[in-house]
Amino acid sequence: MAAVSARRGRAAVLTAALAASIAAGCTVGGNLSDPPDPALAQRYLDGLRAPVAQIEAMELGRTRDGFALSVFGRVPTVGWSAPQLRPRDPAVSADGMLEYDFVAVPPQGVEPRPGPVRIRADRAFPADAAAQARGVRIWSAEGAAEGLF
Repeated sequence: MAAVSARRGRAAVLTAALAASIAAGCTVGGNLSDPPDPALAQRYLDGLRAPVAQIEAMELGRTRDGFALSVFGRVPTVGWSAPQLRPRDPAVSADGMLEYDFVAVPPQGVEPRPGPVRIRADRAFPADAAAQARGVRIWSAEGAAEGLF
């Protein structure tokens, strides 16, 4: 009987604490009706991204609205995600190139299987951006590759 009343007492205390927290404006598990903040998610991913080991190939093609770039590279293990061509500088370099770092998020919290594994990132260039540059230069951990418009 004493065990039952102790459990009821703890339950009452927890219920009162939960009610007080809700009255104070706290939520349990976050407010799921609010959409996630994409800028916050992007900053988190940017902090995790690392350079792709090497660039294997680039495909630069003309589209109706400008150019499309696909870059293929190698990473050392399985599990890399969220590949991206991150601008080094929004301005065109002194030699007329748009420069990007080829980065991705390495595996987190697990022992990854060894690779190498192929990874790909894409980027579109509007015609006006391409008109200001003569090409693109993509950087990886082991060097750079270039493509001309």
